[in-house]
Amino acid sequence: SVRAVVAQNPHLDHDPGKIERALARSPLEVFRSVVRLAAALLRGLAEGALFGRVWYVSVCGPPGSTAILQEEGDEEGYLSLVPKGGGGHGWRNAVTSSSIPPMMAYRPMSRVSEVGVPVLLVAAEHDTACPVCNIEMASKSIPDAEMLLLEGARHFDVFYGEYLSKMLEAEIIFFQKHLQ
Repeated sequence: SVRAVVAQNPHLDHDPGKIERALARSPLEVFRSVVRLAAALLRGLAEGALFGRVWYVSVCGPPGSTAILQEEGDEEGYLSLVPKGGGGHGWRNAVTSSSIPPMMAYRPMSRVSEVGVPVLLVAAEHDTACPVCNIEMASKSIPDAEMLLLEGARHFDVFYGEYLSKMLEAEIIFFQKHLQ
């Protein structure tokens, strides 16, 4: 049975400030991006229904693209985790368009109070994919939660250098405390 959990940059709900930030940059860019993503979703549904084919969109891309992750730094950060050319494992920067609606409906924040084991929530201060405000809210809702805030870090920074070292050190201490 599960006795303790670590959640690194957990996606708990959508970022309440994401739309405002994007609109401040360029309302036209937001409109184009929404239209492109909706078109990709509709094309994927049609391709699947009519021809049995799967349609893909990019996981990450530049701002204004049809990618799922398209904030400044997302593409560079995400791709830095993957060996060039997919590392010979067939990985590609793509997700099925049919996975978009379930992603949009994904709201685990509504159930975090049901977690019955100790949890360490790791948050990156400047995370645009998994905002600190959601992680702080979860830490207050989970009965036995601790939170590690990595100051100055963005979403993908936690997997490198000093941020990775701080995170791993906190995780080891957390598991030693709760699994003995």
